[in-house]
Amino acid sequence: MENISDKVEPNNVNYFFEVVKIIIYSIIGITVFFIPVTIDNNTKTILHHIAYKLQVNYRELLQVCTIIYMIIGVIKSILLNNEKNLKQIYSYFSGFSILIVINIFYDKYSIVLLDDNISLILEETILNLITLLPLSAIFMPFILDFALLDIVEGYCHKLMKKLFNLSGKSALNISMYIFNDCFCGYFMTNLLYKRGRIRQKEACIILLNFSISSIPISNYIAEE
Repeated sequence: MENISDKVEPNNVNYFFEVVKIIIYSIIGITVFFIPVTIDNNTKTILHHIAYKLQVNYRELLQVCTIIYMIIGVIKSILLNNEKNLKQIYSYFSGFSILIVINIFYDKYSIVLLDDNISLILEETILNLITLLPLSAIFMPFILDFALLDIVEGYCHKLMKKLFNLSGKSALNISMYIFNDCFCGYFMTNLLYKRGRIRQKEACIILLNFSISSIPISNYIAEE
């Protein structure tokens, strides 16, 4: 009996620490992605505060890195798809997009056929992409890899199935679109689909119906 109790006690300790780890990591993920925090009179999620600081303090570096990354992507695309005419044409159009991005970053929105306000929105969109996606890649494991997704699945499966014909875990993905940002939502949908956590049909339903439902982006457009 003593041997049995000796085996059970370490298992209970391990179970306790696993539960604590799940709770702590899930709280970190929820706080970073969903809880609005006011800093310098700006109320945003922590993720957006970090992205904003990066864009303000390292704007020139981000612009240069974006252009270099696009050039490398175009060169790689041309070299790898030299026998595929359609993809080669797409590569040339991508090369043209580099000129547009350079114009947006450095020529003070003097692009032909584009209004200055549209160019400003394009610049903000590009900077959000190159800051929010890497930050999402860093913090997304706190949402997806520590049982929070399974907990949401257990509680929301019946409701989501009845309302949208989706699995319960889709509720967390939809919340990412609505309360955080469409870029983070796209990234999460892509990860869930690639890992086999949602079906292709579910991914399409989420993208088509909820990708433009972001409250922060709606507020930004309304203010502009």
